[in-house]
Amino acid sequence: MPQGRKPFSRQAYLTTDQLCDVASGTSLQVDCLAPAGSLSHIRQIGHPGLWGYDSLELAANVRADGRMEERMAALIFIERSQGSSIAGRPLGDHMVLSLPAGGEVKASMREGAVYRGLVVPVDQWLAIQQQAVGFVQDDHDAPAIMTLDTATASALFEETVRLGDRLDEHLARDTGDGEAGRRLPLAMVDCLAHLADLQARARGSHEAINRSVDARLRQALRAKDFILAHLADDISVERLCAVVNVSRRQLEYAFRTTFDCSPYDFIQSVRLNEIRRQLQLGDGRTVTEIALENGIQHLGRFSAAYRALFGELPKETVRQAIAGRSRNDRGGARRR
Repeated sequence: MPQGRKPFSRQAYLTTDQLCDVASGTSLQVDCLAPAGSLSHIRQIGHPGLWGYDSLELAANVRADGRMEERMAALIFIERSQGSSIAGRPLGDHMVLSLPAGGEVKASMREGAVYRGLVVPVDQWLAIQQQAVGFVQDDHDAPAIMTLDTATASALFEETVRLGDRLDEHLARDTGDGEAGRRLPLAMVDCLAHLADLQARARGSHEAINRSVDARLRQALRAKDFILAHLADDISVERLCAVVNVSRRQLEYAFRTTFDCSPYDFIQSVRLNEIRRQLQLGDGRTVTEIALENGIQHLGRFSAAYRALFGELPKETVRQAIAGRSRNDRGGARRR
């Protein structure tokens, strides 16, 4: 990585000569195989030696040789393959490639390829698998490929895009110092747990869902109560799973059948509704104060999400609350 050993985030357009450091957890030698008509685009976020997030839209044909760090594993989502290969595995669109710690990374990548990768300590990846699905996959010593259907791949693509935004928010409030800085960001834990869940489903080795109406309602409502009591916290889906003592798959089922949305979307909606109620009080607190008190980390995206849900910006809600209170005051004065 180009940023030393401190947490960093960058987006850039690179020449082929600059592509040697675009894969977290590796040291690559990259050769250009044909003239590049444009620059490759990367988004890279990470804490070197602890975790990394890479997004690459490749604008060249390249060959790369390298090796994963000894204690780091990689999971790579291939959105568009263009006939590329990694670690001797031919790639297709909508694949997830797992690279084991210490393994060779020999890649032939084609212009137009698009991927997103997560690099994490292998022991934490195994622990997340155990918590998410109740067992550890047995292929962590060799590269493995999983192919997703179109709908699942599309949802995972959106999740990985959102993950980049959430990791930027994580770095904005976390210097990386101390024990907390050495833990995986909750957003990354959630995404890895989702990948573990998808792997288990692909192998047909997932635990059965409890479809009892009473059970799923009880699970969803218990999770809802926890969310309401911890709105100021950075709540991950994995934390909810631990609180309710169910797998991620079971919790997703409980929420979708009870609230018709995912746990993550439910958390965001509850936050926005609580913020709206507090804004309507018109008690003198600013939009920023109320948003931060309710767990919002990125104010720009918060405003966009608020308008999408309620049809107005937060400041417009405040203005309406102030205007309504003023009308009530004038009405009371006239009655007196």
